[in-house]
Amino acid sequence: MFTTYGHRKLLYVLTAVLLIFVIMLALTGCERRGICENCQQEEVLSEYICTGGGGRRGDEGKTVYLCDYCRQYYKFMGY
Repeated sequence: MFTTYGHRKLLYVLTAVLLIFVIMLALTGCERRGICENCQQEEVLSEYICTGGGGRRGDEGKTVYLCDYCRQYYKFMGY
């Protein structure tokens, strides 16, 4: 279908643009910004699934979105 030099060059350019777009989309989709459920700061959030430890048996299996500091605190305390 693309046999002439001009068409091949266009195909290469479109492929490169599409590849750059996919890479940018993949890298920006990795972070989620919002309000931390523990400290109420606007940060990049990580998903944390509560283990129910540390006196919080009712929260077992609950998914919360926390900043890095609060996520480390939850892991340390066993929540």
